[in-house]
Amino acid sequence: MNDDSFVDKVCRVADVPGGVLVGHDGSACAQQALHWAAALARRAGYDLHVLRAWDLVSAPRPSTWAPGYVPPLHDWKAAVHDELSARSLRPASTPR
Repeated sequence: MNDDSFVDKVCRVADVPGGVLVGHDGSACAQQALHWAAALARRAGYDLHVLRAWDLVSAPRPSTWAPGYVPPLHDWKAAVHDELSARSLRPASTPR
């Protein structure tokens, strides 16, 4: 598989028909932005959309990971989704 096949599958545009869109890369600053955006969306009655950027280095390890074994991509996607979902449910301060 050449690199071009992966590039074709990358979404370059996030088409969000309304609401609040926040980017998240797994960092502490992104976590603060997520909490702020979630509180803003809740107060305004808008939908919250989270765009999560990750790669195999920055993603949380899937439960199927083991030394010498690289899990399939869907396992990584599930681990990223589960971690983001858990982070989204934590209490946060209300935006000013």
